[in-house]
Amino acid sequence: MQKQTEPERQAAGLLDDLTLEEEFPKKSIPLRRLLLSTILPALLVPLTIASAVGYYVTQERSQAEMQRQLEGEALLASGTVEQIVAQGQSVVAQLTANPLIFSWAENSARKAETDGLPQLSDEELERRFAATKLLEVNQPFNNYLIQTAEIERLTDIAVTERNGFTIGSIAPTSTFVHTGKTWWQEAKAQNLWVGDPEYDESSDSFGVDVSQAILDPSNGQFMGVIIAQLPSREFYQLVNFLNNAGISGSQQVQLLDISSNVVINTFTTDGVIAPTGPDDVLELIGGESIAGAASQILKLSQAQTVTEQSLNDLATKYSLQNVNVTSSENSDNDSQTSKLLVTFDYQSKRYALSTLQGVDWVAIASMDISEINAAGSGLLLVFVLTTLILGAVAAVTIILLANRLSAPLQNLSHAAELVSAGNLDVTIEPRGTNELQTLARTFNRLTRSVKRFLQQQVSFELAEEQRRQTEEIQERILELLEEVEPVSRGDLTVQARVTPDDIGTVADSYNLTVRSLREIVAKVQAIASDVTETTRNSEASVQLLSEEALHQAEEIAAALKKVREMAELVEWVATNAERATFATQKAVQVVEEGDAVMNRTVDGMSAIRETVAEARQKVKYLGETSQRITAVVNLISSFATQTKMLAFNAAIEADRAGQEGRGFAVVAEEVRSLAQQSAEASTEIEKLVAAIQGETNDVIAAMEQGTEQVVIGTKLVNETRHSLNKIASVSTEINQLITEITQATVHQSKASEEVTRTMTDVAEIATKTSKEADQVSSSFAELQKVAEELQEGASQFKID
Repeated sequence: MQKQTEPERQAAGLLDDLTLEEEFPKKSIPLRRLLLSTILPALLVPLTIASAVGYYVTQERSQAEMQRQLEGEALLASGTVEQIVAQGQSVVAQLTANPLIFSWAENSARKAETDGLPQLSDEELERRFAATKLLEVNQPFNNYLIQTAEIERLTDIAVTERNGFTIGSIAPTSTFVHTGKTWWQEAKAQNLWVGDPEYDESSDSFGVDVSQAILDPSNGQFMGVIIAQLPSREFYQLVNFLNNAGISGSQQVQLLDISSNVVINTFTTDGVIAPTGPDDVLELIGGESIAGAASQILKLSQAQTVTEQSLNDLATKYSLQNVNVTSSENSDNDSQTSKLLVTFDYQSKRYALSTLQGVDWVAIASMDISEINAAGSGLLLVFVLTTLILGAVAAVTIILLANRLSAPLQNLSHAAELVSAGNLDVTIEPRGTNELQTLARTFNRLTRSVKRFLQQQVSFELAEEQRRQTEEIQERILELLEEVEPVSRGDLTVQARVTPDDIGTVADSYNLTVRSLREIVAKVQAIASDVTETTRNSEASVQLLSEEALHQAEEIAAALKKVREMAELVEWVATNAERATFATQKAVQVVEEGDAVMNRTVDGMSAIRETVAEARQKVKYLGETSQRITAVVNLISSFATQTKMLAFNAAIEADRAGQEGRGFAVVAEEVRSLAQQSAEASTEIEKLVAAIQGETNDVIAAMEQGTEQVVIGTKLVNETRHSLNKIASVSTEINQLITEITQATVHQSKASEEVTRTMTDVAEIATKTSKEADQVSSSFAELQKVAEELQEGASQFKID
């Protein structure tokens, strides 16, 4: 090992003794820790708050959506059942207006009254018509009822005339006489009647009876009653509607008949629960309290007297909570009907009850309150994971950024401390930005320059001068450290004083580095502002997209409704076309029968003409006889006049005879009286005979005119028969055209169903688009919050 010279040993000793005392606080916060302690909480705290608020809002919306869904299921059930019952009423109304049914009811009533059936007892009538339960078997009429029942999906149709006797049915009725039945009496009194759901033995099924009176369209006279049974299985189509509405979990919908307190059907997520026999009774959810509350609500709806006091009384009486009422006014011609939707809590369930118009039924939807409260809780894990992931990403980003910004400065600070301790052999590897690398290279050059300068100046003669210079350098370094110390607290506005020595070069490089760092922070703030503004603008666009998608879904739903109405209209046209086919066939049959009747009418008129001719001869002979009677009456009148004169003369002679002729005078007076009466009688007979002669002449003239009218009528009947034959031919052609129309409408109905399914899929896609747009809007809102928080964290640096 080469021995050091004396000057080298002295220089080494000076370097070993070179120390710099720290004049800045020893407990100042490093830049890396300052970045982590300011920016990281500024990001994580708002992110956590936003996640908590988002979860709360989402949970509230989920619970409100569950509430709206429950109310929607109740309204959907009531509306569907109302439509089904109204459809049954419409079918019965069409039947009552059918001329074929009216004509058959009128003819049957006349036949029954001609046969004296209304005077017989019910027991006698039931015994006489026990075989068929019909007044008269008319198989084409019964076939028409059977076809109508199949088309309209009815389980039973029966027709009675005005005496309550069955004149047509699709199956034998339980009795022949129906005047004692409630449906018959109510239809006769009120024109229309809808019964309670009950088990029908003839059809072996549960159903709802709908009856309506048959009225004469000319004078409104009661002609009979038609009853049809709407099967309860028609309500099963509500299952598909509820599934489309999203029934799930503990949700159930029940149809309750208030008057009989009987549950018609229960709809669950598994399907429909219906009674299987006359003794099968479904259980009402909530028991007697819910039944009583439903009855009271129906009364309030019918009386239209819903007040706050009535709701309080209802809640108190049946232990209900959170009672809310929504009333909807529906206009029907000139009448106003009120429909109530009532929601309330009872025990552990929430109920939505909707009244039905036209019947004393209610639709009750229910679900567990705990299920409503738990709505949205499944998103808690999503929000927690999202918060953790975003927080971790933000923390890693901030840590990397802090390390990238502070690591070179920490290395430089550590090297400066070593230099200040007298170790001039320290070198710094240039890393980081250009400014930091420049600062590191400048620091290395500084240390090498200081070391070289000390080594060159070390000598015994210059020891004092070197020591003074070393002290100045130490003081300048301390000043430099004191000047740049605020940078470690985030103040990037400080500037180190530049001196003409090497320390001045370091200070100038340091100033350049801080200036570059200040520009970086300014760019971060500007970028954060741009992100915030872009997010805000994008959020508005996404919101507009969501609204447009929602509007599109609503328009598609409206179009879908129109298509469904068109499909129903096509089905109605097909049904009426089938009925028209039956009517034209019947018309052809009636025309053929009319032709035969016309032939018999012509024969009858010919016979009438011959009879009138004979009667005219006899009446003429009667006139001649009456003339002879007149001559005889005139003779009798002459005899009476002469008798009267003789009696008068005899009275005179008796008066002359005195007492002896008094008896003869009395006899003469009696004879005169008789002669007077005979004369009066003759006069009356003469008048009667004259009247008979006048009437006889009129009868002869009328018979001659009648003979002429019979001849004209015969011609008209022949012409009518030819016209009926033409009508029969045209009716046949109409029947063929109607058959073709029926086939076309069936094809169109199938096409309408395909269009309906397609539009339903499009509506679902539009709804899904709207939901996804809402989710994107929410994501933009969260991104905007993160950008604002980043901007707030960057503002911790002082650059102005």
